[in-house]
Amino acid sequence: MTDNKPLLFELGTEELPPKTLLTLSNALLSNITQALTDAELTFGQTSSFATPRRLAILIEDIIIQQPADRQLRLLSILRVTQAVLL
Repeated sequence: MTDNKPLLFELGTEELPPKTLLTLSNALLSNITQALTDAELTFGQTSSFATPRRLAILIEDIIIQQPADRQLRLLSILRVTQAVLL
């Protein structure tokens, strides 16, 4: 059984224009959650936060390891790629 943990991702920035904070925060959240979904990492509720010098995403209950079948598929793809390149 795999444990789930919270994940806080913080991105420090130069001064961001206040009018763009909501758009940037939503875009960051969207891109991160899409990448996690593509990697077959399950997660719970998400929240985004923004200040002029920081964007942050809180993801609750993220699985800390990909499912074993996903790992095996990636390993198989890697082996085939190595064989082709050699």
